[in-house]
Amino acid sequence: MGSVSAGSLTMSGGLAVYKDDILEDVIFGPTLSLRGRLDSGLYLGVEGMRLEGDQNDDGTAAANRGEVEIGIAQRATHNFDVLLGLEAVHLDRDWGPSRTDAGAAVGFRSAQNGLETEVHALYRYPEGSDESAQVGIRLRTGGVNLETGWGIGISVTWLTDERMGSALVHRRF
Repeated sequence: MGSVSAGSLTMSGGLAVYKDDILEDVIFGPTLSLRGRLDSGLYLGVEGMRLEGDQNDDGTAAANRGEVEIGIAQRATHNFDVLLGLEAVHLDRDWGPSRTDAGAAVGFRSAQNGLETEVHALYRYPEGSDESAQVGIRLRTGGVNLETGWGIGISVTWLTDERMGSALVHRRF
């Protein structure tokens, strides 16, 4: 029971908050993600957000944000994996130009009795934009009841120009 789960599919939904260096206020909205893992260690995740809020200049701010990640998890011990992945993120925002970043994530995943934590170091480079590359860290943690497959968790990402977090409900299949 104490091993990192593999060969699973997890759907998550919840509320996300977002802030970048251009925004004066935090915006928030729903988020939905789907993450799958194969027994071979290959993992794939997609996430989408619809963010809205008040902006001091004109009263509104809205964005659609999508993220795709693909990588490989190498088993280090029975409950610890080393992760190496590639990521792409697109942010369509009304307070500035759209931004598409591509990059890499290196980190680890630890799991014990349904409680799981991932920590990633991130590097993202903007494609076709004069914005700077970003570095940062991402933390995902939460628990899933091993009998029912339902659980809760949080995700926090802190990058050079962006910060975001989400509170999530999970369903693992």
